[in-house]
Amino acid sequence: MGYGKSFPGVIQASRQAVNQNGSTFQATLAVRCPNEPGLLKWLAGRVQKYVTDWPAGYNRPGTDPVAEKEFRNTRELVDYYMGILEDALKDAGNEDFPATTHQTGLLLADCWQKGELCTFYESVWDNESHLSRDGYITVNAKTGKAMRLEDLVSQKDFDALSSLLMPRLENAHGVRLLDQNYGYTTDNKTVLRQLSGCAMIREGLIIYFNPYILGSGADGSYKAVIPYEYVPLATE
Repeated sequence: MGYGKSFPGVIQASRQAVNQNGSTFQATLAVRCPNEPGLLKWLAGRVQKYVTDWPAGYNRPGTDPVAEKEFRNTRELVDYYMGILEDALKDAGNEDFPATTHQTGLLLADCWQKGELCTFYESVWDNESHLSRDGYITVNAKTGKAMRLEDLVSQKDFDALSSLLMPRLENAHGVRLLDQNYGYTTDNKTVLRQLSGCAMIREGLIIYFNPYILGSGADGSYKAVIPYEYVPLATE
């Protein structure tokens, strides 16, 4: 799978192993990141989580791990972690179970930057589980820390943000959450606190929920983009 057209300059690598039963294990990593120490530090921790948790577990909640070493650029980062992943694939390739093809991958690419804040688009896919998803993460380039909702919007404004969020939430098929028979209402204040992530993108503040959190699994992920003119950002 290639990303050159959508993400020019992305560094991509794949590794594969085949066991005695013909089962194929393949993992792909594709990243793009400005050569800024804070951003590379965060990216390395995120990629390390993908590599060490392969082939499952990347979707577990928790903070990003601290990378075990520093990198000067994304090429160094990709070469290092794909070497580790290749060893893991070889071990998996020795397992004795019926023939199958297991493919998994991680794409992380910068897509928006303003001042010290840089937002990455993230896509994780796995053809043997329900981990496949996508989202956005805003990172402080100076500190190397991912921004949480309370870093972007003051908690005192969460109720107002909920009122902006609910009418805008749509699933992967473009259907509004409020137009379905799930019992959600415009004034629901509990949905916001179940969010999977949020970020600042060109169009506004995006808030998203991974599959199975809202609605049914068939709905996919739910997302809402709230224009900046309506959002009481704490960063301003």
